[in-house]
Amino acid sequence: MTIQLTSILNSEARLAELHLMLNQRARLPDRAAEPDFHTDLEAQLLTALDDPYLPIRHLAADALSLDLSAPLAKIIAEFATDPQSPTRARAAACLALKSSPDPQIATLLLQLARAPEADLRYHALVALNESPAVQDADLTTLVAERLHDTDPEIAIIAAQIAAARDWQQLIPDITQARQNIPRSIRLALSLALAELLANARDQSLHTPDDLIPELIKALKDERTLAAAAHALAYLNATQATDALIKTLDRRMTHPILRVGVAAALVELGHERGRQALASALQSRRKDARGYAIRQVARLGLTEHIPHIIQLAHSTDYHADTALLALKDFNTPETLDHIHQIANQHPDSEIQELARHLTQTP
Repeated sequence: MTIQLTSILNSEARLAELHLMLNQRARLPDRAAEPDFHTDLEAQLLTALDDPYLPIRHLAADALSLDLSAPLAKIIAEFATDPQSPTRARAAACLALKSSPDPQIATLLLQLARAPEADLRYHALVALNESPAVQDADLTTLVAERLHDTDPEIAIIAAQIAAARDWQQLIPDITQARQNIPRSIRLALSLALAELLANARDQSLHTPDDLIPELIKALKDERTLAAAAHALAYLNATQATDALIKTLDRRMTHPILRVGVAAALVELGHERGRQALASALQSRRKDARGYAIRQVARLGLTEHIPHIIQLAHSTDYHADTALLALKDFNTPETLDHIHQIANQHPDSEIQELARHLTQTP
């Protein structure tokens, strides 16, 4: 390897070159076959942790985490804790350490997640969420602390971790943290809170009065529409049906997003959702049609089983999607058709997928 990333001035060109190097490594998995290549790449990845371009730092960190030996982890840990190193490099080093099984590395990340620098706290918290070495009790305590972080982005990622892990005991903390975050950026935290409240076993927990109105408002923005519609369905927010129907009928709503809104309406018990999903199954757009196939199966709309069976047996573009939907329905009839397809379908790839599904619980 002769090209040095630091010699490439253009950020996008530097990123492309790093991708090429990593693709070459993937074709040479045996270190013994090309020891010089692997040594040089490792050195370049370590240097790239301090690259001025964020995508390069993150790519380098991910690449290092995938091939993280104990000696390499020690080098990166020293880098992460060196106060003389730039904060951006120390933050990237935290991400590189996320795969370490060493409890001492987890302890180090817990310390960095409480560092004075917000960037370090953020990336250490993200790394700990993926760490195989951190104890649940330690991570729960840290997340509870970070929900009240002075940096709102850290509070938001803490809430998302809590929601992903279904830590319902943190609902009061998240509810309080939500009041301290500017309305302009708090939607991600509100979505996390909605997910936790929807699954809450403690029926005395109160949904904030302004949560559902915030989610309804988010239906107006295409960037947040899908997540808001799902959250409203989670919360059984029947008062949002008029807004969802209005979104469904809006001319500029993307067809895929329209399928998501229709699914939310079905979950809220409104007939318009069923009608819209039935229509989407015949859409001229392949993407919307495929999404609708999976949604009718997820929602258990058994009236569409004959259509899905026909698609799965066909050579239609969505035969594989229909096959996955048959598995989602998980009825004796649909499972029987999966077995038939595994033996009889004209497309060998569809047969292979069906055989895999027959072996999947």
